[in-house]
Amino acid sequence: MILIQNAIRLATPSLSAFWVSIAFNAINSMGMVGVQAYITKVTDGKEVGRIFSLMTVLDSTIPIISSVVFSQIFQKTIDTMPNLSFLPVVIGLLMGISFNFIVALKGKKTLQKVEEDRAVLEET
Repeated sequence: MILIQNAIRLATPSLSAFWVSIAFNAINSMGMVGVQAYITKVTDGKEVGRIFSLMTVLDSTIPIISSVVFSQIFQKTIDTMPNLSFLPVVIGLLMGISFNFIVALKGKKTLQKVEEDRAVLEET
């Protein structure tokens, strides 16, 4: 949904498009719950804490870095195309979706292995 939100903001700089894009952001926070649930299923129990701590570090540092990048892009393009600052977001999200697709394919195999290991442990 955040991809659609930023694509709308990139496509049109009008105020009405901005308000329409906010509707797509309303569902955005629900996705993180699914990601965290998925991570707990496909990772070893000892690694879950490490992965969640890495996610927290990234969630904390990315806004600091991105605010500098986006403000510089906005400052350079304010006279010609101020909505261009949303282009890196759209590109980054498309790259993230591609990465998630690859991870999901490999994660499916990992999940099957975890389930097989659990079945072996339950039998013993």
